[in-house]
Amino acid sequence: MATLDGKTSTLISRVKVDPADAEHYFLNIALNSAAGVGYIADTNTRDVLVVRLDSGKLVDRIASPNSVAVLYNAMRDEIYVTHRNDRSISVIDARTHRLKHTLKTAAMPNSLVLSADGGTLYASVKQDEKSDRPDYVLKIDLTQF
Repeated sequence: MATLDGKTSTLISRVKVDPADAEHYFLNIALNSAAGVGYIADTNTRDVLVVRLDSGKLVDRIASPNSVAVLYNAMRDEIYVTHRNDRSISVIDARTHRLKHTLKTAAMPNSLVLSADGGTLYASVKQDEKSDRPDYVLKIDLTQF
């Protein structure tokens, strides 16, 4: 994990997130600044890694299907993760790192974004390359969970 100066783009520090495992492929990261951690989608290990932002130290691994996007919702203290190949979206408790819900999708969920109030999750969903159906966006009312 590299820390850069935001004004100059100068490298401040670099730490290895998980020195014991060299086979990482970090795809996306979400920040929980209040807790001082980041949630990293690692497509090689299939886990979501929880790391300290100040040191890069690995705090926890959240077992999951192959992860693509990860998003933290401070309003609900939840983590959302898309699993393209599994055709699902995970809702994870940010305090316990336990799975709360699994939302199955008809195609492959990809990117995530939250409404300003944190009550609605939007997920872009891609079709299989052989499909003639269009891609679409899911609108998920988080207050229903």
